Amino acid sequence: MIDSGTEEKMKRLDPCLLPLLLVTILSGVIAGCNTTGETRPGVAKTQKGLTDAEKIYGLSLLWMEATYNFAFFDQVPDLDWDATYRAFIPKVLDTRSTLEYYGVLERFYALLQDGHTEVTPPESLLSRIDSPGVVLGEFDQRIHVVRVLDSLVDRVPLGSEVIEVEGIPIRRHLEEKIFPYVASSTRNVLWKTGARLALSGERGTTIRITLRLADGRERSVELRRDASSASGRWVGPQSPRRELVEFRWLDEGIACLALGGFHDERVVTEFEKLLPELQRARGLILDLRENGGGSGSHAIAIVRHLTDRPFRGSATRMRYHVSTYASYGAFADRFPQFEKFREFHLRDAWISNEAPTYDPGEGAKLKMPLVVLTGHRTASAAEDMLLMLDSIGRGVRVGEPTRGSTGQPLLFDLPGGGRARVCTKRDTYPDGRDFVGVGILPHHPVSPTIEDVISGRDAVLEKGVEVLESLMSATPQRDAEAAVRRASHAIR
Repeated sequence: MIDSGTEEKMKRLDPCLLPLLLVTILSGVIAGCNTTGETRPGVAKTQKGLTDAEKIYGLSLLWMEATYNFAFFDQVPDLDWDATYRAFIPKVLDTRSTLEYYGVLERFYALLQDGHTEVTPPESLLSRIDSPGVVLGEFDQRIHVVRVLDSLVDRVPLGSEVIEVEGIPIRRHLEEKIFPYVASSTRNVLWKTGARLALSGERGTTIRITLRLADGRERSVELRRDASSASGRWVGPQSPRRELVEFRWLDEGIACLALGGFHDERVVTEFEKLLPELQRARGLILDLRENGGGSGSHAIAIVRHLTDRPFRGSATRMRYHVSTYASYGAFADRFPQFEKFREFHLRDAWISNEAPTYDPGEGAKLKMPLVVLTGHRTASAAEDMLLMLDSIGRGVRVGEPTRGSTGQPLLFDLPGGGRARVCTKRDTYPDGRDFVGVGILPHHPVSPTIEDVISGRDAVLEKGVEVLESLMSATPQRDAEAAVRRASHAIR
């Protein structure tokens, strides 16, 4: 759960979009270098913009803030953070431009494998990045074309599979040139993000891809990275929208309510305006698939209308530093009375808070059967909301695992105009189980296929309706909620 003001600012720094700038820098797409450091023909070298002192200071700041504040070092047990810092000093000193420097910083923080811990480049650099007029999606670790400009659709058909980029197999391309720069808490999200970023690079440059068409034939196509300035219309399903609140009626008295984020307090006021209409429903589908989070207080306010029982939030842990205690801990081996301070010396002292219990309050209540749709973009405060509902067995989750990333990020500035954030708070289920780095799992897993996406079929919603109809036929409702609690226990 993230404080309202902080999270509202951070949501402008979409973790799915920001790597678009830098994921390909060190592989040479922007800096114009191949893996040996040679300049590519036709790409001018960028003038160095930072002093060596500034480069080292920025790297050191990243190392220091993570060393003292990062909440998930145990999830990267093979990472020697101090040794990694030392290894990256010559890497930052070898950079020849601010662009290349930020690529190294991004790779450094991506090693922490956390969606709330990342480097953000200066805004002045964003205008240099573009992609071809092709949108890719990931389906069972295969990359397919899901949208394309009409001027390219004859050469790049919808649904075709990308099998190579610049002569390199797509999996190797992603693992070597894309994934190392992406801040992600789960492998699933890493692949989803990597697919969207696979073709990005310096605006106006070209990239060659090899496709496998529907009939099995292969085709090589050269594309220009100019989607932002290209004319024409897009062919294929529209990109997911993130309207704050969307409401519609489905068949048989089923209401479908999509909440696009908790970053704006209007999500609560708009939701409450709909309460009289929602109370007419026999069943409710709550769609959180495009909800990237925001303020946890907004999630709490909405959950209060979904139950008349007290519900729990997340248990939390955060790093605890007391300098004098750390000095005492250094003598723990010699003086037994200082043993209780050893953890401070080892920088492994924590403050733990039990999961709070929230009163449902008065207000209008929506007591009908509930199905919640989830996906890989369901994150942060939206995951907190799922945890609250789970604590009382309210709602059946249908769809894909969530993003597995929440917490309270610490923001700080970097040399050259960029920023960074590091996750300082560890949120868990009330019983201590982790969902960060894992995701909140659905009771009924549904992963859309490329055929679903191209045809416009919403397989997750269809399954959600099917599950909700079975809940609506259960009498009384407590039998349905008991089934939810049994299902939640089964997937732990």
